[in-house]
Amino acid sequence: MTVRVQMSLEGPTPWRAKGKGKVSLLFFDISADFDKTWGDNKNSSLPEINIFPQFIELIQKKEQWSTALSTGKNILVTLRKLNEVAESTLILHPAGTLFLTQKLLPLKVNIDRIGNQKTADVKKLKIESASSNGTSLNIKETKENFARALFQKQTDAEKLSKPSFEKMQGGVEISMGNNSIKHGKKIQRKIEYELTIIDREPVRPFALGKLIFEIGSLFKHFLKGNSISKSVLSSNYQKQLQPFEAKLDIQEEYYCVAFQSNNTLFETNAVFGSEMEAETFIKDKVNTSPNLKNQIHIVPQFELEEI
Repeated sequence: MTVRVQMSLEGPTPWRAKGKGKVSLLFFDISADFDKTWGDNKNSSLPEINIFPQFIELIQKKEQWSTALSTGKNILVTLRKLNEVAESTLILHPAGTLFLTQKLLPLKVNIDRIGNQKTADVKKLKIESASSNGTSLNIKETKENFARALFQKQTDAEKLSKPSFEKMQGGVEISMGNNSIKHGKKIQRKIEYELTIIDREPVRPFALGKLIFEIGSLFKHFLKGNSISKSVLSSNYQKQLQPFEAKLDIQEEYYCVAFQSNNTLFETNAVFGSEMEAETFIKDKVNTSPNLKNQIHIVPQFELEEI
């Protein structure tokens, strides 16, 4: 008599045995399928978390804020040396820019979870405006690298096909804009001066440096066509093999939401720095207009058809 068992065992908590057993006695075979589960069913999933209080607590920390002088602006004045108390605070010049950066989660995209914990309160966060004492300020997005798999559910195939990190909005750049500096009345001053012209240059002694410069110019001139410069070992020959002095400039890749029928842009603002932002845009549009589900899709910017 022989006994054979073919099964799979899963566990622990609970254990599950599933398979097939077979008993052979002389010329007779008896087989039976089985699926047995035992043990306690423990829920090992982590509890849901509220991300909005964590976000507010994070942006209230001084380390998330920084200042810089706006591009193309002049401070116009010289600031005196700050004391120790002032150095411990954040100093912003009226012509400067205030930066908020954080890496807790990407903004303006749908969030399903943070790490291994599902979100319980909000699904999307974005910073739309900023003001100071009732005055509206200009805001501009700043990008950070985020791992998409930490914030949205993905299959194993999607994790392999999608980039590990994507550039998405992580903060904002806040400034007064073009009207950041106001000054008082213009004060005019009349400047008088005397102009003296010396029309004969004094005779100078022979300059050895000038002669050396001219000799060097002649040497470079005759060097262009001689056998040394044409040698495959010369620096001049190597430069001819690389005629372009300017290096290639690789631009950031953008994703566009386009019509499936002709790959033309869906809307003028449907251009995004990451595929995750583009997918969030499509979901929002489909929620309001379900008929768009089979009409629009995401394409890289270089595949976009111009109208």
